Amino acid sequence: MSDVSFTVDLVTPEGQLFSGLTDFTVIPAYDGEMGFLYLRAPLMTSLGSGEMRVHVADSEVIERFAVHGGFAGTDGSHLVVLATRAQRLDAYDLATLKERRAGLEERLAEAADDDPEQPYLRDELAWVRLVDRLVSRLKV
Repeated sequence: MSDVSFTVDLVTPEGQLFSGLTDFTVIPAYDGEMGFLYLRAPLMTSLGSGEMRVHVADSEVIERFAVHGGFAGTDGSHLVVLATRAQRLDAYDLATLKERRAGLEERLAEAADDDPEQPYLRDELAWVRLVDRLVSRLKV
């Protein structure tokens, strides 16, 4: 373990998605990307939507996650990210995402204005668009 490593935990309502040592982590804060190094000043922030990158300590590995909403906080030696929704980007393939996106767009177009499913469809479509954008960037 490097003397500049710190712990990062990514937790969703479904459970812990990642826990490990990092030497640098970037999160999508509400008002832009924010980077974290060891002994950063204590901080709490709201999460936006985007990519979280965890540079795994003492390696060349970068773990990548799509993250949407929640909070993050650090005391300088431990970063905790409590995400409303998060998933590893390598869990998706572009063909499936495109298919899911088209299906959601079709369902939303067909839904009546007072359909109680509309908020769910809009939120799910926003998530799929985010993941599609992030995965597409990785595949280039």
